[in-house]
Amino acid sequence: MSAKWNNQSSAIERGQGDIALATGTPAEAETRFRNSIRLSESSYKDAPLCPQPPAVGSMETQTATIRLLLAHSLHKQNTRLEAEVETRRAVVDFLRL
Repeated sequence: MSAKWNNQSSAIERGQGDIALATGTPAEAETRFRNSIRLSESSYKDAPLCPQPPAVGSMETQTATIRLLLAHSLHKQNTRLEAEVETRRAVVDFLRL
């Protein structure tokens, strides 16, 4: 799958995760956010090959933002330690930019 399709699939998964989180199903939101992160990270390597590559750091920022949403869904499931780990990973990702 190309970077463009992975990125679009990532956006769809994120949207479905947002809906799941808003409707009170954080376990489903967790799955969707994890899928979104996986797809987003897999599109990094092919991004420079796109006719109009994204701005430097924009894809990494998107992934870190999704990671914060994942942490929020984990917090709602009372898995606080895992939520803290994901939050710290997001902060480190933001600091790397």
